[in-house]
Amino acid sequence: CLWLPDSMKKPNTSVYVQGVEVDTDFNGPVPEGFDILVRLSGFSHGTDVWLGNAKDLITSGTASVKETVGCRDDIMLYLISKGMKPKMAFKIMEAVRKGKVKKGGFQEGWVEKMNGLMESMQTSSGLKLSLRWKNKRAETEEQLDTRTLVELLQKDVEIMRPEEVDRLSAHFRSKIEEARKIADETGSVQSFHSVMREVLDYRKWFEFQLECQKTGEKKKELTDRVFFTFSGGEKAMAMYVPLFSAVVAKYAGARADAPRLISLDEAFAGVDETNIRDMFRLMVEFEFNFMINSQILWGDCDTVPGIAIYQLVRPENAKYVTVIPYIWNGYTRNLVKDAGEIAQYGQT
Repeated sequence: CLWLPDSMKKPNTSVYVQGVEVDTDFNGPVPEGFDILVRLSGFSHGTDVWLGNAKDLITSGTASVKETVGCRDDIMLYLISKGMKPKMAFKIMEAVRKGKVKKGGFQEGWVEKMNGLMESMQTSSGLKLSLRWKNKRAETEEQLDTRTLVELLQKDVEIMRPEEVDRLSAHFRSKIEEARKIADETGSVQSFHSVMREVLDYRKWFEFQLECQKTGEKKKELTDRVFFTFSGGEKAMAMYVPLFSAVVAKYAGARADAPRLISLDEAFAGVDETNIRDMFRLMVEFEFNFMINSQILWGDCDTVPGIAIYQLVRPENAKYVTVIPYIWNGYTRNLVKDAGEIAQYGQT
């Protein structure tokens, strides 16, 4: 919806018209209310501009029509009106348009995947687990808390304010000095590369907090005191379920045909038969290609549809080991006489 200059307006007609443009260097007067019409036009044409966005802000009284964004240019012009340089305002406008400005940290998607997996598990004990990855607080005046640090690092460096760059620099300088001081106090020798690797390891910017919930109870932090009140099976769940969930969440970024390898040494030691059955069920549900060893386990649980088993026998301290292969087909464990029988099982 555009407007006509006086020289082009016919008598007794509206100053507004569709389909007519003026020169880009036109600097004549603009009719009152023209900017509102432009915004209304933007509301009706832009994707997700009106519904669930400007409509809610206007009808709730949070903002007026003039204060809402009808098109991307509104963002740039507003920033310029507040004193921002045009180039920087343009970059911010484009970042918003392309969806590059967003909340969140490095870990959120990964933690959400893990929690979704853990909370969906049905176990015989009724125990459910979840993970919180908490932001660490700033340790000194020069340093930043994790939330602020991540928000600054996610910004485009070209649109960062000078004071934000200074805060980041001060934070990492302080962290480097701290790492060097610790190295001097402990007498260890670290290269600059090692120090930087330590400082930039973002896993150490957060704190893990494991939470648990039993049927009919409220969710609470899984502390050592709570852990030692668990039964043997519940302890096993608390140890293995987060491990399995982390592996699945990590493999989620791989190709669809990539194997999900997992290897366990002395698997499920100290876990009772009922919960061992649950452990194997979880590995099957997660579609793991697992390799495990144990002095007592055979893996022939009804929750496992098929598995290749190798029994290692070393009689009387002999200098050789005999391998005896079996196959569990979901119902019986059978001695293998033909090596070709094992090839059909994807889980080992």
